[in-house]
Amino acid sequence: MKKKTYVTVLVAMIVAAFFMGCEKDDICPEGTPTTPLLILRFYDAADTEQLKTVTNLRVIGEGQTEEFSLSTTDSIAIPLRALDDFTTFTLTREYDADDASAGNEDEITFNYTPEEIYVNRACGFKVNYTLNATDGIVRPDDGDQWIINTEIISSVIENENAAHVKIFH
Repeated sequence: MKKKTYVTVLVAMIVAAFFMGCEKDDICPEGTPTTPLLILRFYDAADTEQLKTVTNLRVIGEGQTEEFSLSTTDSIAIPLRALDDFTTFTLTREYDADDASAGNEDEITFNYTPEEIYVNRACGFKVNYTLNATDGIVRPDDGDQWIINTEIISSVIENENAAHVKIFH
């Protein structure tokens, strides 16, 4: 009878150890805040409260081969580099993939301080950014700029609920 009890206890311990070793699925729930994109809105330089669309906009990040183009837009969401303190983009309006000389290309650099934030085990980390107050946006003068001016609306980038930067053209 004792041998049967030992076997039963041993089996129970093995089964308990097996179930204790299991973890619930580490799946990041949909809707969990992740690293936000920088939201740019385009405005008329003559009427700074009026949105103004950009036609045939091409956006490419410095050092990137992947680009995206939009036919007509008044806002875009772009990713910032989480491991750096600046990201440079080339924005080309009136871009024509068939004619390399067409379009007006401007370079814009966003300077910021990244802040890693632990979300949870399933989701890992996300990064929020704070645009630098004095030199948050740098635009070299190429003599033919279509971007007239910029304005930081919200220097803290922690969600994608509203625009962070106005671009006047």
